[in-house]
Amino acid sequence: MIPPEFCFLSNLQSLELYNNQFNSSIPSELGRCTSLTFLNFGNNSLTGVLPPSLSNHNQLVTLAVHDNFLFGEISSNLIANWTNLNILFLYGNNLSGSIPPENNLTGIIPPEIGNMTSLEKFDFSTNQLHGALPDTISRLENLNYIAVFTNKLSGELPADLGANILLINIGFQENSFSGVLPPKLCGGLSLQRFTANGNNFTGPLPDCLRNCTEVQRVRLEGNHFSGDISKAFGVHPSLVYIDLDENEFSGQLSPMWGECKNLTYLHIAENRISGEIPVELGSLAQLHDLSLSSNELKGRIPTELGNLRPKMLY
Repeated sequence: MIPPEFCFLSNLQSLELYNNQFNSSIPSELGRCTSLTFLNFGNNSLTGVLPPSLSNHNQLVTLAVHDNFLFGEISSNLIANWTNLNILFLYGNNLSGSIPPENNLTGIIPPEIGNMTSLEKFDFSTNQLHGALPDTISRLENLNYIAVFTNKLSGELPADLGANILLINIGFQENSFSGVLPPKLCGGLSLQRFTANGNNFTGPLPDCLRNCTEVQRVRLEGNHFSGDISKAFGVHPSLVYIDLDENEFSGQLSPMWGECKNLTYLHIAENRISGEIPVELGSLAQLHDLSLSSNELKGRIPTELGNLRPKMLY
């Protein structure tokens, strides 16, 4: 269990107990540690509710209780004093109800979220949030991480999302988003992880994605994306994993895919890709899973793909 004796450390500012096997509740006595600015209990087996005494932490900057077994509703009184909060991780629990408006958040993500100008990371994945992302989220100039995957969010994304911020991580997967992706979504060219699979997105990918040389992981399968595949991507030396299955991409595969030397997983099945398979794919020494099935490819299968054995090719 987490020892309640921590409450005697009146000057305690940072308490990090993540990645352990604690299986008790969060002791209410922690409410006495009013100097706390950083509290991380993530990835344990904690149960019970968030104790009301946590409302005493008006200096709190980071609170992470993700990946536990916490339950109950998030009380309005609980977070009313968390005016300095920059990072809040609640995902991977059984919490319910609406997110209270005192921190400019509610169950449908209200426009007031744009007032949280210090926010750097926004992660409310694996919950029951619904509604759309408000346009005001584009005001968060310090935001670099947004993850809202596995919710019930819908509608189109704000048209200027990414125009004024350097997004490193984007996680929209497993929702009901629709429409085209904002043209400057990755305008900062700092994108490393981009997942939007399992939605209803349409149209071409943003032009800026072609120039995101630091991107490592892309999952866009199960949408209705279209456009010329050869114009959507460039040379991405850090790219490890990309899945574009079950979309409507057209055009021909560029030989530049052979320059993505760290690729281990390349899926572009069930699209409208034409032309021949580039022989350059045979130079991807790390590739172990290649899927080009259900397209309009023609010509011969390059003998160079034999260099990829023993691999999974289909």
